[in-house]
Amino acid sequence: MQVDNPSPSSFFVAVMLFFIFLVTILPLYTMGFFTDPSVMQPIAIPFFLTPLVIFVLIIHAGYHTEYQLNENTLDLRCGWLIKGRYLYKDIEAVTPVRFNSRTLGASYRQKGFCNRFTNGLCLHIGKDKVFISPSDNERFQFELQLKIQHLKKSLAE
Repeated sequence: MQVDNPSPSSFFVAVMLFFIFLVTILPLYTMGFFTDPSVMQPIAIPFFLTPLVIFVLIIHAGYHTEYQLNENTLDLRCGWLIKGRYLYKDIEAVTPVRFNSRTLGASYRQKGFCNRFTNGLCLHIGKDKVFISPSDNERFQFELQLKIQHLKKSLAE
């Protein structure tokens, strides 16, 4: 079993900090919280805490990203909540990407297990795409393709 724990980029953390500013401080400032906090306090505290909790979960996921190359599966984990397990036989292609269009989370036919915005890998699994950002793209891609080829060869025999 091989494990890769990539560290998040400083740009990833900066974007998350900008996001928390954008959804908490700026709206509170425009609503007048800093001029008369007593009027806005019942609204402002949950309004401030909700994005803050989301931000802490995202940063935690960014710093606790792990990719495991097991015997028959690729296990992906980002923090407590975001997890994925993919069988090698289901992975059709592994391609390097310069920009990860999906960092953490999922959308229609795309899932992200990335803690960096650039230099990642895209796993093609059926019609779905899974984006990852290992520490060393070339080495991880080589190891993953070796596992896939070994499994497909053993299934063919």
